[in-house]
Amino acid sequence: MKKFLFAVLCFVFSFSVAAQNDIKQILIPRDVFIGDSGQIQFSFYSAIDFFKDAEKSRIKDGRLNIEAEKISRHLVDCEICKIQEVILEKSGNGNYTLLISLIPWKTEEIKFKEFDLYELCENQPEASEEKINQVPFLIRLRPVKILSLVDKLNEHNLRPAKSPVTLPGTNYFLWGFSILGILFISGIFVVVIKFPQISSKYRKIVARNKFKKNARDTCRRLKIILRKNLNDKDFAHEVQITVRKYLEFRFNTSFASVTVNRMFSKIQEVTGNMMSEGAEEAAEAIVSTFVRTNYIRFASGSIDSKRLPAEEYQASFLSGERTKMVITLRKAINRLEKGGEEND
Repeated sequence: MKKFLFAVLCFVFSFSVAAQNDIKQILIPRDVFIGDSGQIQFSFYSAIDFFKDAEKSRIKDGRLNIEAEKISRHLVDCEICKIQEVILEKSGNGNYTLLISLIPWKTEEIKFKEFDLYELCENQPEASEEKINQVPFLIRLRPVKILSLVDKLNEHNLRPAKSPVTLPGTNYFLWGFSILGILFISGIFVVVIKFPQISSKYRKIVARNKFKKNARDTCRRLKIILRKNLNDKDFAHEVQITVRKYLEFRFNTSFASVTVNRMFSKIQEVTGNMMSEGAEEAAEAIVSTFVRTNYIRFASGSIDSKRLPAEEYQASFLSGERTKMVITLRKAINRLEKGGEEND
């Protein structure tokens, strides 16, 4: 009678998995190709505690690590794939999930033979009495279809070889060229946006350089006049012509017909009375030389030229006066170019 009841229990438990309504088997990802990693997830319910007789070192956080070699023996074709990992998860209330991670090598169906899950999980000697009386928990996995990229893409012929899109080692060059191109285009946009400011600044720089050149040329001509062997009238006349040309270029207005007594007011007029105190002093120094050279040009032989002191009324240059006048003019011109600042 006992043997009969034992046989009935074996029969019932042999089909316990198939009788459950909560059995589910899925493949992740859904499409697995040759060489890809895939995982079979087999979920079921059972009142059996598969963790009870398992090796404790293989259990961690509700997961039982089963030797991959054990389930590999149940493959119909052992060369069709490689079993990487087998884990049994327990989520409570008798719910289990068997996870089988694998890598397929062939485009065929992976088929498993029916196997006893309890036998995979237990850690008992094979000849133990408890093992002989143990009721098996049989599982039959559905076949898993492995796909081929050739069939999926409908490509059955080898494609012709393509030349490389870029020469080897040119990627850095292309990236660098692209960055330079972006910077160049950005620079163009900045120039276009700020063109009025840039243009105004450029014109100011050009004008400043022209004024400096005009001042240098004037100072050089004054030194040349000083070295010439000229009488006092001719020296005074050439000095006036040279300085008038300087003033015409510097203030962009004609000084040819401006009388000496109106020269300072003319400079103030063209500058809009905006000269600094130092610049006014430089302009006054220039005008004073016109007063002296005019007197020498037109007062020669007059009664006024005989008055004393001679250094003030004499209608000819005193000793060293020519040199002193040229130095005064050069300093005044340079000071005027610096906006009135004292010369070094």
